[in-house]
Amino acid sequence: MILEVQLKNKVPPDLLDQFQSLLAYCDPGIQSFDFSRLPQGIVLVEALEPLDAQTVELKVRKVADRVVSGGLNPPTQILHKVEVPNVRFREDLESLLKESGWVSQLGTGLWALTGPVARLVQVIDEDFRRIALECGAVEARYPALLSLDFLNRIGYFGSFPQYTTFAFHLQPDVDRLDSFMSTMEARPAEVENASGEMSPSSMILAPAVCYHLYHLLADQQIPDEGIKMTAVGNCYRWESSNFDHLRRLWEFSMRELVILGHKDLVLDIRERAMQATLEYCEKLGLQAWIQNANDPFFAPDAGIKSAYQRGYGMKWELRLPYNASGESVAAASFNNMQRTFGESCAITFANGQTAFSGCIAWGLERWAYAFLAQHGIQPEHWPEQIRKRCEDR
Repeated sequence: MILEVQLKNKVPPDLLDQFQSLLAYCDPGIQSFDFSRLPQGIVLVEALEPLDAQTVELKVRKVADRVVSGGLNPPTQILHKVEVPNVRFREDLESLLKESGWVSQLGTGLWALTGPVARLVQVIDEDFRRIALECGAVEARYPALLSLDFLNRIGYFGSFPQYTTFAFHLQPDVDRLDSFMSTMEARPAEVENASGEMSPSSMILAPAVCYHLYHLLADQQIPDEGIKMTAVGNCYRWESSNFDHLRRLWEFSMRELVILGHKDLVLDIRERAMQATLEYCEKLGLQAWIQNANDPFFAPDAGIKSAYQRGYGMKWELRLPYNASGESVAAASFNNMQRTFGESCAITFANGQTAFSGCIAWGLERWAYAFLAQHGIQPEHWPEQIRKRCEDR
């Protein structure tokens, strides 16, 4: 059925992307949205029967109200741009990758990379690792699991509950294990009804790498010169209907550079990493630009949080275009978190002052996707510094 939803508060064009992103979590019975009449404050919703029309309308309006709660959103501001003339985008990239066998889907939001594409991701990560080390970072490795209690402490579920992927395990009870085995052997489709065999979860799959460092340093003092750490890890964010090939994954790889220290240190390292990333795009001949951005807050005051983040330049994104229409993917973010984590985690200096923090994150599959869209899938056509290193592996 098609429903016509009249919004109480119109969503301006510059908030459409955020509106679309959050609508993916509106109701599992909704199939698609049509925004062609959004200037008139109308959204067309295609939903499965027998969803109640009034319920759907209330949910869509609820999401719209959250997006516009901050009033006028600060306009998009381009901070830097890398111009590359005569880029020939591979508009059929996804079909070419499928034919090559180098990129294969394993499930919703899950993709396997092999051959040259897998080597490309590895080389790109090495280059961002080098940038982080040149900024003075110490390397670390962290697990994929993260404490539920810690995420409660930093207020994660008050901002991004939609992303959460819980980690469960079976109860260490022989009778329950036998019951589960019997169910899986006889009626595997009923695994969702086996929740009684599961242990209460105290862990989630980490949505970002940086949280591990904040967890480690909670309730501690840090040296006056600050702490800089880099790590690469698998991150997990449930994106609902927003999943989109390598551009938006449930499980993805991210290299991060995390800074804890005085305000000037955080801003200085963020700027150095930003400039180094732009220079990297220039060396690889990648079109790119950096613009102000905000996180996809889901709370009732999402619009207020988003407007504050954009207005104060707390988050800058490097975007890489992947087609001639100008569509782009956020491939890196440069974040000044101010005292947010210093306060929630009680991370201080010896004099009792709260530490500032910042984070630079590079999404590796997104970089590979945009690189292939701009340079093609034939390694012999790649920039020499990438091609040679991929060949040597």
